Amino acid sequence: MFHQPVSSSPWQSCFQCLILAVSYVAAIYIFDKRIYDRNHPESIKQRIKSVTLICLLAPVFVYYCGSTSFTSRHDVITWLGLHTNHIINAIFFPLLLTAILFLGPIVMRLCENDIDELQISILFFNDLRWCRDYVVAPLTEEFIFRACMLPIMTSAFGLTPSIFLTPLFFGVAHVHHAVEHIKNGNALMDVVFSTVFQLSYTTLFGAYCCFIFLRTGHFIAPVLCHSFCNMMGFPDFPGISTSRSPNLITISFCFGLLLFLFLLFPMTTPSLYESIYWN
Repeated sequence: MFHQPVSSSPWQSCFQCLILAVSYVAAIYIFDKRIYDRNHPESIKQRIKSVTLICLLAPVFVYYCGSTSFTSRHDVITWLGLHTNHIINAIFFPLLLTAILFLGPIVMRLCENDIDELQISILFFNDLRWCRDYVVAPLTEEFIFRACMLPIMTSAFGLTPSIFLTPLFFGVAHVHHAVEHIKNGNALMDVVFSTVFQLSYTTLFGAYCCFIFLRTGHFIAPVLCHSFCNMMGFPDFPGISTSRSPNLITISFCFGLLLFLFLLFPMTTPSLYESIYWN
């Protein structure tokens, strides 16, 4: 029988999410001997084990610290988005929507014949860095920062505020990369600039993934979007002017953004997925 968690205040919900975020980042360092660079196979293996352990423990934490948004109608697995109801829609539509947003970068790569990363991804499927960036990171980060946090946050703040508040934990969780950049000898101002930029980008991206998770009620939807975005990287806006077809690429960027905004709500209509959140 499903446990009915006690109600929590907004401050309690934020504190619970902070615990999840700190646990995720701390696990990377506590169990990592820091002998190797973060891209060394041994370091990657250890970090994968660490975040996997946190992901296994997190549902228990959510189960007992959640709020009265959990009802007898759904079990904790459903609240975490781990179900198969309308899963084909959850796999296809959000990923297509994200690809439309990246229409400009996709056209740019085609025009520049820049498909090396995709080829490398296919050829080196078993490469640990590939697995970390495109499999483990999307799975574990979306599980902790979306699937586990949003049930807690929405019960205290509601849907729309949670979309913008929850990503703050995701953005701040990436600040720890600044320590590694400083240890690698990068200039302080360069580290500050890159950290602020990454904080802004990851927070905005996190809001999009929160929106996708709540509208679909599926864990797999933001995971695929996250993996796709990691593969594409941040759009190379400065490179448009020096590309082979700047006019075509500019039109593609603009058209992709406009089409994305036009389709954002229709392609994430909750009735397509029977989301338990957005009803």
